[in-house]
Amino acid sequence: MIDTELLSQIQAAGITDADYERVERHIEVLKTLSNLTYKGIFIYDNFKRKYLYISPNPFGWLEYNKEAFENMGSIFIDAFIKPNSKKAIIDAFVYCYQYIKNLSQEEKENIAIYCNYDYMSIDGKHLPSTKCTPLEFAPDGSPWLMLGITTSEPHGKHDMFCIHNILRKELVSYNPKNDKWEKKQVPTLSPKEKTVLLLLSQGQAAKSVAERLGMSEYTVATHRKNIFRKLGAHTVAEAMAFAVKYKAI
Repeated sequence: MIDTELLSQIQAAGITDADYERVERHIEVLKTLSNLTYKGIFIYDNFKRKYLYISPNPFGWLEYNKEAFENMGSIFIDAFIKPNSKKAIIDAFVYCYQYIKNLSQEEKENIAIYCNYDYMSIDGKHLPSTKCTPLEFAPDGSPWLMLGITTSEPHGKHDMFCIHNILRKELVSYNPKNDKWEKKQVPTLSPKEKTVLLLLSQGQAAKSVAERLGMSEYTVATHRKNIFRKLGAHTVAEAMAFAVKYKAI
């Protein structure tokens, strides 16, 4: 049952019953897609503040069953999140909503949002990290439906909350130490650095990479050092994960 406040928000945004009929088509596609991955897939309604679909994949929801999230919607913040973390999450949701609403249409369609809730769990259980992107927009340009995935793999130290503006190659991350959002550019790897990283990620030794690319092992080591510095990584696996995630490769 939608309360009066929520109904007025939906009407003000211009969302109609005909618009909601499109949701069923999205859900049918996601049901098929969920057969191809162990990760949880969901559609979240920013106006009704509830999940319209959550896939049955168990690994995506870890120690919580999907019905808990499906039935409670955004109330999960009260049920699962530490009291001192609730304000940060709510503020992050509002910031992300406004950030997306003010973008050009092309940029809105090329946005990824990462949320790592794990450190906020009220009972020590592992909360799923999420990655989402706008699926449908209201007539006023605000993000209406969010398409997302959940995973047991934390998104890393780079992003407790992070917006990736793919077209601008920009990361907007929340810094809990000063309670501010900070912008930075996605690091750029040179063509040679990308090739070195790809070969190293395949398990090839520095000597093998050097021979294949016609360079010295010292040069390979220098490229690897520069890659780690640019991506804030300590291992090849970390560097590759960051590069793929933020399209730096």
